[in-house]
Amino acid sequence: MRYFKTQYQICLKHFLYALPDDSNGTHIQPPYEIAVNHYFKLLTDESFKKLRSKIYSEIADNRREPFDHATKYLVSSNKLLEVDGIDIYYTYLPTVSISAFSCELFLKAWIAEDKIEHIYSPYHQVTHVRYKGSFATTFLNSLPRGNSHNLKEIFLALPQDIQDFHIYIYNCFYKTLLNLSLVDALEKVKSYFIDSRYFFEKPNAQYDAYLVNDLANFFYEVFLFLYNWDG
Repeated sequence: MRYFKTQYQICLKHFLYALPDDSNGTHIQPPYEIAVNHYFKLLTDESFKKLRSKIYSEIADNRREPFDHATKYLVSSNKLLEVDGIDIYYTYLPTVSISAFSCELFLKAWIAEDKIEHIYSPYHQVTHVRYKGSFATTFLNSLPRGNSHNLKEIFLALPQDIQDFHIYIYNCFYKTLLNLSLVDALEKVKSYFIDSRYFFEKPNAQYDAYLVNDLANFFYEVFLFLYNWDG
């Protein structure tokens, strides 16, 4: 299901760049009318607008580097799911691991201060980022023992207003399509990263690569609403 990762972009494109239909000069209907209707719902929801404004004013300026880092893993996982035929045999499990890790990075981006030091690679192909002065260590130490990669526990340990911001967007766009609450969806995929990264961890485990990938795209989209949405 490659629907989720384009909800914000679909709505924005429809509002700003509605294209005429060559046959009669009328505007083309949006590809996902429900998504557009839900976008309007958020656009007029004063509670959501106040919550978004509060979060933006408090932390938006110092989360761009962690957000960008998580996005790199998301793009990789999306590419792995685009393969055809027998190649999915080789990419399915890596997709699970990378998607789950992307989810983790997006969630932890909310608690990583952006006081950073850039460390350039010797080949000048990538820039590594070392976070300085972050309270991420304190946050991670507050999690139940052994849960530093548990997606559900990480989410539930975030400040309440950030949880609410996620739930607003998830309930508006995705809950009815997945037939799961956000917390229930995270319950299903909470240990995917640990279980899938080594073949000997849980060799008989079953994974829903599309669910965890869609969640990773959802977490990416939450940041789009934070940075790009101006309701």
